Amino acid sequence: MAEENCRRHNVLDRIFLLEGDLLEPLPEPVALVVANLPYLSRQELEGAPPEVAKYEPRRAFDGGLNGLD
Repeated sequence: MAEENCRRHNVLDRIFLLEGDLLEPLPEPVALVVANLPYLSRQELEGAPPEVAKYEPRRAFDGGLNGLD
């Protein structure tokens, strides 16, 4: 999703994207880490108002069974 957004805003050439486990070390030092992790459980997402999904894809919010997966 981050890559899609970078392409849409034409900034992919200025951003280094890395996907991995937050508990594992990064391969090299970085100046900044930015993350917007999914945070709703599936149950919370199903009960959310419709406008929650109006502007963002489901995967931006769906944190799995307990909101942390």
